[in-house]
Amino acid sequence: MPKTMPANEVKNRFESALKYVREENDEVIVENDGEPRAVIMSIAGFEEVQELREQKRRADALERLYAIREERKRNGTFSIPSVATPEQRAEAWARLEALREEVSAQNRDLTEEQIEEIANRMSRDMIDHMAATGKLVFERDLPESR
Repeated sequence: MPKTMPANEVKNRFESALKYVREENDEVIVENDGEPRAVIMSIAGFEEVQELREQKRRADALERLYAIREERKRNGTFSIPSVATPEQRAEAWARLEALREEVSAQNRDLTEEQIEEIANRMSRDMIDHMAATGKLVFERDLPESR
């Protein structure tokens, strides 16, 4: 369980606070006027928190992408319309390329397994969408010829 210390005590006994963090593998909550203001934690604990934040950021980004996709499906703007002008198509492709670059830069540290899972999920979703809209028919769903 984390130890709580007033800020002035941490200031006077900083080495003791660090020793507690190291030896107990726990955190020290620093209070000022009885209110928690900061935490002293091990670098391993900090890295774990950073990784959890990154996972949440990625999950939130995927949720936003799924929400955008669903909204576009509802509005019928899931793809670049063939009636768009060449300039509009070029602008749409440029925006898609910029988004691809942004996502790529943010996810350089994904493992191969994570990349494969995301790709598989997106592929399944696209196949499901195409089947639901009649753009894809599975052989098993074709009427049997007698």
